[in-house]
Amino acid sequence: ELLARVGLPADRVNRRVETLAPGEKQLVEIARALGTAVRVLIMDEPTSSLTQKETERLYTVIDTLRAAGVSILYISHRLAEVKRCADRVTVLRDGKNAGELAKADVTHDNMVRLMVGRDMTQFYPKVHRTGTGGAPVLKLDGVRYKNGPDTPVSLEVRAGEILGMAGLVGAGRTELAEAVFGVRHIAAGTV
Repeated sequence: ELLARVGLPADRVNRRVETLAPGEKQLVEIARALGTAVRVLIMDEPTSSLTQKETERLYTVIDTLRAAGVSILYISHRLAEVKRCADRVTVLRDGKNAGELAKADVTHDNMVRLMVGRDMTQFYPKVHRTGTGGAPVLKLDGVRYKNGPDTPVSLEVRAGEILGMAGLVGAGRTELAEAVFGVRHIAAGTV
């Protein structure tokens, strides 16, 4: 019943936790906490290894707990999650309370301002780039690497650009970087 509440399939009840995916392990931890007569629940980076679907299920669980009168301390560096879940936000900076925001005042900019202690627009004004940047300095064309996904990766980075790679635990970010730098064997494509 507890696993169903967090969106895990019924067959997971018979599996050892060590055999579960990282996101499933996280959901088992949350289900375990729900198994007690909890009045206060502390969640520290609960979505760090969850997929988007699992995260949405967690939001449903949080909403249900809130409606049942459970207090939740939700700790996250993902500001969109904080905005989605919190009724009130307290920002800590250098181990001290940097300020509080009521639900109506919770915006990305307000949270960042409290986190860094000043308004960031003066340091990072919005600049709209025109053109396509400099010449290509790195190009991946149909790259597949040993023990990686079947879907090939193609991308191009131009001089002066910054490319960020994001994904959940196990998504292949590190493995792709290792392939680009020759640490991992490239099975197909070119770098």
